[in-house]
Order: sequence, then structure tokens, then C-alpha cells
Amino acid sequence: VDEDGPGKRFFSAWRRGCRTGEWPWADNGCMYEVMLHHFAGERYTGACTSFRQDDFNEARPEPPTGEELMKCFNSEMDALGMGCCDRDIKDFAFLTGEDSFNHHPCDELLRKPALQEYDRALIQAHCFEDGMFMVHSKDLKYAKESLKRVQQMIRNEL
Repeated sequence: VDEDGPGKRFFSAWRRGCRTGEWPWADNGCMYEVMLHHFAGERYTGACTSFRQDDFNEARPEPPTGEELMKCFNSEMDALGMGCCDRDIKDFAFLTGEDSFNHHPCDELLRKPALQEYDRALIQAHCFEDGMFMVHSKDLKYAKESLKRVQQMIRNEL
């Protein structure tokens, strides 16, 4: 992130936005809300804030509203002329392919009920492959390799 300029301003806004309640998908959920405020300013009505919870719920730590939040975000981005998937936004990039750090295993993605209507080849094109930095999963079978890669990164070996 830049030491000053647009990157730092966005990062600071993202940190503040994540403190406004409990969002689906932890920092990703609040990032969508912050992006809408950041890109649209007063043109954004705050429509997607309804998908967060005001308070932490220990029995269900992550609100179950992620799919609705994503639909809201995409709808709002479309209204701003920044629809999926080739978003051309000044000073901002969505990392994909080997540059991305948020790939999910294919077996998990292909089982998701919300993705059943999507083209399977499109889903598989966005799955984790060996050699990518990190797999994003709550499955413990990936934990040892993830820990090893993070430790290497900390030691600047990656």
C-alpha cells in the first residue's frame, strides 16, 4: 500500500469501515461497503449496510448475509458504471490469477449452492492451484501448508 495517496486513503477507510459492525466474510464484507463509499461518494445510498450486524454474535460469528451482500455490491457497482468483471477503476485493481491471494479449492466452490447455476469451467478457472500463494479455506487439511507459506513470507523467503 502506498505510504500516501489513494492506496493509503482506501486502506485507512477500509480499516475504519470494518469497525462499523460484523460483516459477512470478515474483512472482505466490509471492504465492499468501503469501496462503494470510496468510489461513489454521495451517489452511494448505503443500501448494502443492511447486510451487516451491529453487534458480534458469538453463536454465529459471521452474518449469513454474504450472498445478499455480494448481489447488492454488484448491483451498486453496475449502477456506477463499474460492473463485473473487467472493472477499470483508477488507482485500484482486483488481483486475479497467480497474483491473487484469495483462491478457494475447487471442491468447495463446486459444492456451493449459490454457484450451482454458474458455468463450471468459469468456476474452475478461479480455483486454487498448487504453486499459488495461498488457498482460502477453513478446512484444516490446508492449514499446515498455509502456515508454512506465511512463515516463509514473514522471513522474506517467498
